[in-house]
This record gives sequence, C-alpha cells and structure tokens, in this order.
Amino acid sequence: MAITEVQRRAFNERLDRAINQTKETLRPFFSTGGVDQLPDAEAELLHEIMFKLDMLRSVIVHHNVTPSAVQGLWLGAQARRARGKQGK
Repeated sequence: MAITEVQRRAFNERLDRAINQTKETLRPFFSTGGVDQLPDAEAELLHEIMFKLDMLRSVIVHHNVTPSAVQGLWLGAQARRARGKQGK
C-alpha cells in the first residue's frame, strides 16, 4: 500500500525530530571528551553513528543524497578525521 503525501510528510517530520533528539542525546559524549577516551574502534563507531544519522535525514527526509552514496561520503569523512588526528 502506497503512502500518501500527507502521511509521508508526517513521517518525515517525526523522523526528523527523532534524529534531532538522538543527536542531542549523544552530543555530550563528544563535547565532554568521553569519546576521546575510548579505544579507537569504539570512538569511530560513535562518529559513524552521528554521521549516519545525518545521512538518514538526507536520504529519507530531504532526498538530497542517494543511499548508495552514503558509504562513500562516510569514507571521505573518516579519512578527513584521520588526517586531523595526524595533525595533532
């Protein structure tokens, strides 16, 4: 059964709010230095989750990124963060 435009808009609004709430809940772990104290693999997982929450919004709510592009964008973000760590 196809979703109506009104249902889709309501779904997108709820999803957008849920993504915002989730990111707000996780953000203190980044700002208080907690992520920096984790093993690299665990810290990387938290970074990936935050990134993919943004990608979820971009793919489903805004339709400005294709699902197939998400992994490539993630790899680029991961590489930029790794270069930033090397500069410290």
